[in-house]
Amino acid sequence: MILTDTHTHLYYQDDNVKRAELIQRCIDNDVKRLFLPNVDAASVPQIYRLADEYPGICYPMLGMHPCSVKEGWEEELAIIRASKKIIPYMP
Repeated sequence: MILTDTHTHLYYQDDNVKRAELIQRCIDNDVKRLFLPNVDAASVPQIYRLADEYPGICYPMLGMHPCSVKEGWEEELAIIRASKKIIPYMP
């Protein structure tokens, strides 16, 4: 069995030390994968940064949170789609 956190916003933790401690706690408790859903276009760089910092455990997921769907959502979604990058295979 592979323990997976299917929905975490750890990228919003501004304190790098605390964020590292939280991720280490996941690792120590056998949580092998952390899926990072973004909420809007502004959060895309944050999820990629965390995925790059913790490859093989943090995986970005692109989309829009329902609370972020407002007037102009089409443009917001276009920005998110354009920021897609290839992520290595997940075991």
